Amino acid sequence: MISSVLIPLDGSAEAEQAIPYAQALLPDSGSILLFTVVPDRGVLISNDPVLTEWQRTLHPGPEAAHAADLNTARAGLHQVVTRIDDSRVNWSVAAAYGDPAEHILRTIATQDIDLVAMTTHGRGALGRAIFGSVADRIVRTSPIPVLLVRPVTPSPAPGMVAVNRLLVPLDGSELAEAALPVATALAQQLGIPVQLIRATNATLTLATLTGSSPFPVAPPADIYDQWATDLERSATTYLDGVAKRLRDEGIAASIAVCDGSPYTEITNAVQAGDLLVMTSHGRGGVMRWLLGSVAEKLVREAPAPILLVPAADRGAAANAGG
Repeated sequence: MISSVLIPLDGSAEAEQAIPYAQALLPDSGSILLFTVVPDRGVLISNDPVLTEWQRTLHPGPEAAHAADLNTARAGLHQVVTRIDDSRVNWSVAAAYGDPAEHILRTIATQDIDLVAMTTHGRGALGRAIFGSVADRIVRTSPIPVLLVRPVTPSPAPGMVAVNRLLVPLDGSELAEAALPVATALAQQLGIPVQLIRATNATLTLATLTGSSPFPVAPPADIYDQWATDLERSATTYLDGVAKRLRDEGIAASIAVCDGSPYTEITNAVQAGDLLVMTSHGRGGVMRWLLGSVAEKLVREAPAPILLVPAADRGAAANAGG
């Protein structure tokens, strides 16, 4: 069950768009920690070439010297809580000084946090540094799921977002199935259905599995059609098996098998109120279609928020600081 959420904020309206989605996923008496970091600009500069021209005028000092900034940051977070006025949720706020990603990861490790929810970018150059490279680092190294929300205009009102269905892309691998326990728990918690989707992409699959096309030109139509039919049948059998496991858990589950680009087919399947749930990275080869470059493109462009579930080996990397 997801009962506690950490939401990093940077003072922008864009960053606050993660809040309604956290509210939608939490049960009554769930907890939201609003967290902000007064950034060590020297760290941001060293990690972002766009900001190097500022280096001569920005000189980070000890955290004690930033007490006023931290108090101001905490006051700003309290104002957000007051403005939202949602007594169904237990709210808390925290602020720190330094490297935003390090503090977010440290808070995950030291507090009882089930989920990080954040937008994919904030405001301006400094916002881009925090919610660009920092968001990337959190996604790569967080030992817990990360919900990424792409900001939209106008901003959704607090408490007015509904998650009506979970859309779970699978490619037949155990790694992709790492998202299923989280999807199962959320579907049970929210009482919503799950749709499993697999994009077979017969042409690309054939080329990848053989290393190169076995034919100097396109394969004969009958050979290609038989290959595509076999691939669709195998994918359908696989998804039916996964759907049965979900139904045995009391979840309404449906499947969709599509022959096309994974990004295109997943995007076309998205409906209003959907939440995409998928594993956050793959291991090369066919896996990269779904869990590598496709996941990155979905984060940037998909018309739905994405809940990225870390692979089982993520904890060691997070404990080592990424």
